[in-house]
Amino acid sequence: MMNVRWKLGWIVAAALGMTACSDDSESSASRARSAQTLEGMSVPNRGALPACDAAAEMAFAFVADEQKLVVCQAGTWTAIELRPGPQGEQGPQGAQGEKGDKGDHGFQGDKGDKGDKGDKGIRGIQGVQGVQGLPGVKGNKGDQGAQGDKGDQGDQGAQGDKGDQGDKGDQGDQGAQGDKGDQGDKGDQGDQGAQGDKGDQGDQGAQGDKGDQGDQGAQGDKGDQGDQGAQGAQGDKGDQGDQGAQGDKGDKGDQGDKGDKGDRGDQGSQGNQGAPGMSSLIEMSNEPAGANCPGAGGKRIVVGIDTNGNGSLSDEVNVHVGFVCSPSRARVVFSSSATYNGNLGGLAGADAKCQALADVVPALAGKTFKAWISDNTASPSSRFSRDGYFVRPDHTTFIAYSWSGLTSGSILNALSVDETGTAVSLTGSWTGTSTDGTRSLTNCSQWSSSASGQQGTEGRVSLTTASWSAAGTVACNNTRRLFCFEQ
Repeated sequence: MMNVRWKLGWIVAAALGMTACSDDSESSASRARSAQTLEGMSVPNRGALPACDAAAEMAFAFVADEQKLVVCQAGTWTAIELRPGPQGEQGPQGAQGEKGDKGDHGFQGDKGDKGDKGDKGIRGIQGVQGVQGLPGVKGNKGDQGAQGDKGDQGDQGAQGDKGDQGDKGDQGDQGAQGDKGDQGDKGDQGDQGAQGDKGDQGDQGAQGDKGDQGDQGAQGDKGDQGDQGAQGAQGDKGDQGDQGAQGDKGDKGDQGDKGDKGDRGDQGSQGNQGAPGMSSLIEMSNEPAGANCPGAGGKRIVVGIDTNGNGSLSDEVNVHVGFVCSPSRARVVFSSSATYNGNLGGLAGADAKCQALADVVPALAGKTFKAWISDNTASPSSRFSRDGYFVRPDHTTFIAYSWSGLTSGSILNALSVDETGTAVSLTGSWTGTSTDGTRSLTNCSQWSSSASGQQGTEGRVSLTTASWSAAGTVACNNTRRLFCFEQ
């Protein structure tokens, strides 16, 4: 299984034991110094790939029909999954193509049913009454109303003085019956004459003078209203009163069903092709063993945009850098929790002590461990496995990225924890070994003596300089730890 590790996370791809990691922060200058051109190939399909044998190990090829980069490892061509590089800048906009003819309008879909009408909202408040318009022009006078009813008869005037008896006139025409005057005072009773014969009826006397006009009678009832005069001209309209507050909106009726969609119009003609954008490039170079590829090293893959079109990423800034690492293994290193004098029982006895400590730790049990010591004939440089990289028991703290790093004169972190990962006190460790892994010939009689007169070379568990392996010598009756390395 290949674990492809990028700065932003993990991607899993299929390839035995191969790891890829990414670091976006590498400078252009450092890339230019370390880049080496690798030979690659491009094939139309996987069937055209050459045999993945020892000669092709770690070779790369581009498979055109899959648009993938593959690597030969452990007899198999395996696809490498890389995160895409950063988005390049937008290429210039191509010229606007001519507008295609408008397609025929699709048929109008049937109109959906009308939704139910919402409830009527509450009526708004009546606005303020506008100002009264100016009065209209007075209409013409209406026709005279009909004569009112005759007023009541006025009171009878006072009885005038009785005139002298005129001569009896001829009988006039019977006058209209006058209003009966007030009863005159009763005259004195004359003497009763003899009853004469009844004479003939005399002629009616002349009409007496008309009495004075009586007082005006009371006002008669008002006559009926005359016809309405013509309407005067309309006065100017008063200003509009303020709008009453909006009543609440009634609930919306249900949406009617959507009509069928009309047929789509014909596609307009294709516009002209825009100017080409910038090219994306992938560059590969060898990566030595180190922090990026502990153990056996691998390949560096740089992905980016060729903004200046020179066919190289060495002068670009916005690039992604990944590493495809060759198969390698982590080797655990610890300082022994126990201490011993110089009589270790030779190399075999020292190795057995390391092995016994590892076997009681579940994570280390079943693995082979040897002590970092030398005698007159053998040393770590001659009896240790050299491949892989070296870590503490936590598998995250590096001691060295490779054998060459371990024997270079300094290490990345001190060997200051025991087989369980617990920090140890700052004491020395028996080594008899120089920093480069070769023997030093000061070895407590080849690790068989605990005499105070014998000396042995020791290293320091707290140091990362050359003194981690060769800090000096000490008498063999002292007790020291052992540095134990997984094989």
